[in-house]
Amino acid sequence: MDVNELQKKAEQGDAAAQLKLALALEKGQGVAQDIAKAMAWFQKSAAQGNENAQCYLGSRYYHGQGVAQDYEKAAEWYQKSAVQGNMYAQNNLGICYQKGLGVAQDFDRAAEFYKKSANQGLEDAKKNLDKCYKQAAEVYQKAAQQGDAASQWALACAYFYGEGVETDYTKAVEWFQKSAEQGYLKAFNGLGNCCYYGYGVPKDLKKSIEYYMKSAELGYKNAQHNLGDSYYYGEGVAQDYAKAAVWYEKAAQQGHADAQFNLGWCYYYGEGVAQDYAKAAAWYEKAAKQGHADAQFNLGICYDTGRGVTPDQIKAAAWYEKAAKQGIAAAQYNLGICYDTGRGVTPDQIKAVAWYEKAAQQGHATAQYNLGTCYDKGWGVKQDYSKAAAWYEKAAQQGFAVAQNNFGVCYKKREGVAQDYAKAAAWYEKAAQQGLAEAQYNLGICYDKGWGVAQNHAEAAAWYEKAAQQGYAKAQHNLGVCYEYGEGVTQDYAKAAAWYEKAAQQGVAEAQYYLGRCYENGEGVTKSLNRAVEWYQKAAAQDYKEASRALLRIKLGDYDI
Repeated sequence: MDVNELQKKAEQGDAAAQLKLALALEKGQGVAQDIAKAMAWFQKSAAQGNENAQCYLGSRYYHGQGVAQDYEKAAEWYQKSAVQGNMYAQNNLGICYQKGLGVAQDFDRAAEFYKKSANQGLEDAKKNLDKCYKQAAEVYQKAAQQGDAASQWALACAYFYGEGVETDYTKAVEWFQKSAEQGYLKAFNGLGNCCYYGYGVPKDLKKSIEYYMKSAELGYKNAQHNLGDSYYYGEGVAQDYAKAAVWYEKAAQQGHADAQFNLGWCYYYGEGVAQDYAKAAAWYEKAAKQGHADAQFNLGICYDTGRGVTPDQIKAAAWYEKAAKQGIAAAQYNLGICYDTGRGVTPDQIKAVAWYEKAAQQGHATAQYNLGTCYDKGWGVKQDYSKAAAWYEKAAQQGFAVAQNNFGVCYKKREGVAQDYAKAAAWYEKAAQQGLAEAQYNLGICYDKGWGVAQNHAEAAAWYEKAAQQGYAKAQHNLGVCYEYGEGVTQDYAKAAAWYEKAAQQGVAEAQYYLGRCYENGEGVTKSLNRAVEWYQKAAAQDYKEASRALLRIKLGDYDI
């Protein structure tokens, strides 16, 4: 895209174009270098929520490039980008918190953002996290020895999690106790965790509740959340969703993201509170804006389904993407569906495949099946039956019925695997037992023909009927054949005609022909050449040769119709 076209799109409000234009102006690429204009376009793009522009803008303020150095503005823009899942902004914000630049020094917050970035694979964030832990532990150790309660708690946490020091639960308990003796509210929660997990002390859920309660009543949001979990799952106390919701709300009101998500969950499913999709969506959104991946996914669901919010496919896709980038398999799958079907995004089969694969690699069965289908059909990827079969198998092994059936088809057709009727029949049966009509039909064919199993017309008819009862047209036709010829069932022309008609009404040409024959011969129905011709014509219109010949035969036979 040339600079003039980029400029036009940028002026029309395209945030991505604004960012590209800013970078071009900053570097003098294809246009005269103009730092002031570059900064203006960075601002416009960032103001529209473009996470990359926000990260770039934060970096410019941090380093004083094109603007006066301003750590507070740097941290502000890094924050906006970081909560959208930008791993570079998360790492940079961690640096701000670790060094106390633009924000109050806070090793916990620094570690939080380093972790988010590291979890997305940024190596620098992993290194920074390790350095942060070591620096924090040294600072905490000195202050703890001097009796500072907050530092005693922080040092206990370092020993508890093995952050900057070797994990040592005994020392963790020791420092939690020292801090608690001074009445430090967070220390009681720490002791509660030790009792909950049995780390450094014997496991004692009731004791954990006592500590959580003390900390929660003092207003510590983490303890309030932990207490909510205890009531929700009935750990150390009788299960009580209402009390769980009360404690979740206390923590949620203080900005605890997990509690906000959990409270949203309670409202969504009506657990402990009256079901209220609007409140559920509102709490999900609060957590989602803090970067809570599950909340981002669930908020996407709300926008997708219109539960608690006005339906908005664009917003649904946007929230799915945020969660997907944080590794939520279900969000990756849903985003794949969005690109596959054009829901909220421009259809893009290649992107659909990419997101299906990310979810599939995490074991998402439906994504594995969809990815198998893409390779099977050549949608978004080069057709590859071997890869299709491999992905079908992964989904099939998880009990996904459609994949089991398709994997059976692979064995039948020798697509991606060596032909093996016995394995085909075995996979058909797994899916058929789960009620999949197509698999029931396919298994019926196997018994009908003796493919991979001993030929057994009664079994064939039984499986055809299961599929036919579900409205599977081909099975309805085959069941009609069974009744017409008495194969596996007692011969019954009336039932044969009835099943032919069900299939014929669904457009199965062979069934239309067979039904026409029933009317021509008066088998199972009142004889009627008019009806026979009617059905023969429907079948002939689908190029069914036998029907065409029947019509010609009737015409030449000079029937009075």
